Amino acid sequence: MIAKIGVLSFLLFATVFGFLQFSSTELPWWMPEPTKAEERFFLPSANGKQTVIHRPYYSLALKENGASPCWAAYELRADRFGKPAKGQAAGEGDWVQAPLALPGDLGFARLSKKDTEIPENQVWQRTGNFQRMWSVLARQLRRWSIEEGMLYQTSGPWWKKNTGAVRPDRPDGYFRVAVDLNGPDFRGIGFLLENEGPIESLGNRIVSIDSIENLTGIDFFAELMLDSLEALIEGEYCPEDWTWSEQ
Repeated sequence: MIAKIGVLSFLLFATVFGFLQFSSTELPWWMPEPTKAEERFFLPSANGKQTVIHRPYYSLALKENGASPCWAAYELRADRFGKPAKGQAAGEGDWVQAPLALPGDLGFARLSKKDTEIPENQVWQRTGNFQRMWSVLARQLRRWSIEEGMLYQTSGPWWKKNTGAVRPDRPDGYFRVAVDLNGPDFRGIGFLLENEGPIESLGNRIVSIDSIENLTGIDFFAELMLDSLEALIEGEYCPEDWTWSEQ
């Protein structure tokens, strides 16, 4: 009995200690070493009006008021996948709060999943068709990362020209961009989903990364590639270069 109590006490201490360490961005010893913040060359270019915070396995850019994220960027790797979030989050009408950096992408351990639940990572999304297609897109990107070994991805909200000031926390939709640099052929792809209206398939939501840069003002992957390669990958998109499981 004493031995059992000792083991339980140790496990409890390790869990609490690990959580405290993780919350202070110092990882418990049993978790894989993430990419250091200064080596995350896949992040979008810094914007003086944004505050970038680095979590152990992803980075976030927050608006000036710090109310909601402009983007979340991270490496999409099979060894970091977890179970998607279940249940419905707090909401208002047909809007709910959901994580931008997804637990399905990063929740390989209880602590890393918990880290996607921080308030800074929560955004407002429409329920129904949008969230269904957002989940389909997440599964598709995870499949590609398994096939290729890893993708670099950035996701975030977007607004039409006149709606951002009226509804700063209710975007018109969300984007995801991803690049595959594992070869032999480097490639990139972008998706633009709207919160409202029907989304019949992912295939008709594919756009170039350049077009999302023009819409959002975000410069993706600026430090990750040479300018010539960046222009090539971001300026065109070829759906046929990717294997599709769901559209």
